[in-house]
Amino acid sequence: MTRMRGALALMTGAGSGIGRATAMRFAAEGARVACVDRAAAAADETARAIKAAGGEAFGLGADVTDETACGRMVAATVERFGGLTTLVNSAGVGPQRELSPTEEFRQIVAINLTGTWQVSHAAREALAASGRGSVTNLASIYGCQERGRLSRDHRSKMSPVHRRPCPLTHAWTPTSSSCSSSSRSATGLGLRPSRPAFFFSRNR
Repeated sequence: MTRMRGALALMTGAGSGIGRATAMRFAAEGARVACVDRAAAAADETARAIKAAGGEAFGLGADVTDETACGRMVAATVERFGGLTTLVNSAGVGPQRELSPTEEFRQIVAINLTGTWQVSHAAREALAASGRGSVTNLASIYGCQERGRLSRDHRSKMSPVHRRPCPLTHAWTPTSSSCSSSSRSATGLGLRPSRPAFFFSRNR
C-alpha cells in the first residue's frame, strides 16, 4: 500500500489511541512520520513500532499547549525529513475529573482547541513550502450532541478550528494548503474518515 508515498507527516497525539493507529497506518501507506506526544516514551514507542514494520519515523516529546514546543516539533520534522507536507492534529483529552470544573475546562480548551491552532500556525510556512500541504483536525461527532460533562471535551473538538469550512483554509489562502476535520471514532482508523466528517479543501 503506497497511497501516501512521499508524504512527510507530523502527527500529534501519536503516543496512543487513534493518534498512534493513524501514525502507523500513514507509515504503512508510505508516509514518513514524526510521532509527537507529550509523553515522550509513548511517542518513541509508536516510532519503534513503525520502524519494526519497515516504515520510517521518529518520536518526539512535546506539549501542544506550549507555543515554543510547537515550533520545535515542526522544525525537528523539517530537519529530519527535509520538509513537511501533512499535519494531523490528533492530540486531545477528555474529562479530567480529578480537576475542579474550571481547571478541567481550561485544560481541555488548551489542548483540544488552542493546541490545534498553535501547531497548525507553527506548521503553516513549512506546509506552504511543500506546495501540497494538508491539515487534518480530528474532531468529535458528540460535539453536536449533549453528553453532560463529556460535552466539554466533545464541544471543544467541534470548535470553529475543527468545523467546516475550516477557518485555517480561509486564513491561509492563497497558500497551497488545505484543511479538513474528521470525527473521532474507533471505526475511523483508516485513511477514510468515519462519518459524519467535515471536509473543506482549496488550492490543493
